[in-house]
Amino acid sequence: MATKVRRDVCPVRDRAEYKAALMDALATGVDSLVAEDAPGLGDDPRAVAARMIAAVPRAHVYDDLVGPFYGTDAVRRMLGGVSRQAVHDRASRRTLLQVRTSDGVSLYPAFQFEGDGVSPRVRRVLSAFRDVPVDGWAVATWFSVPAVDLDGLTPRDWLGDLHRDDAMVLALAQRAAIRWAAP
Repeated sequence: MATKVRRDVCPVRDRAEYKAALMDALATGVDSLVAEDAPGLGDDPRAVAARMIAAVPRAHVYDDLVGPFYGTDAVRRMLGGVSRQAVHDRASRRTLLQVRTSDGVSLYPAFQFEGDGVSPRVRRVLSAFRDVPVDGWAVATWFSVPAVDLDGLTPRDWLGDLHRDDAMVLALAQRAAIRWAAP
């Protein structure tokens, strides 16, 4: 799988330089964890590394439009170690946006997360789609397509700017939900 180095968030020039910078940063972080005798370090080092790697969003065919995505295990950890069932319940109540791949894998668009949970602004907008019979892909795509009413921004970009009022996006979501629910 090709590795894309995002120059907008990381000033390195190539994969080797990126890997070296990443390994240095990880070594510093691990040194700090070992010095603190952090919980979880008693686990098998391969298991700890696997959990760390699972927290990084993965590449997907929809990355350019909707992604990147987190897997269920990464979302469980971000939400404070909740169960798989709790993640599923949040997705079914549409307080968490979930999409499913054709082979049944649940993915969660990274744009909805802020800190250790779902952005309250995104969660408010998701509520407009709660009772609409469309899949997560439709909702995720709606968040990712530029809107004339949002000055050409996508709903997700509009919500990401805390200086912008989320009422406009909520109104657009409610209109889309009405259209999608119509027979």
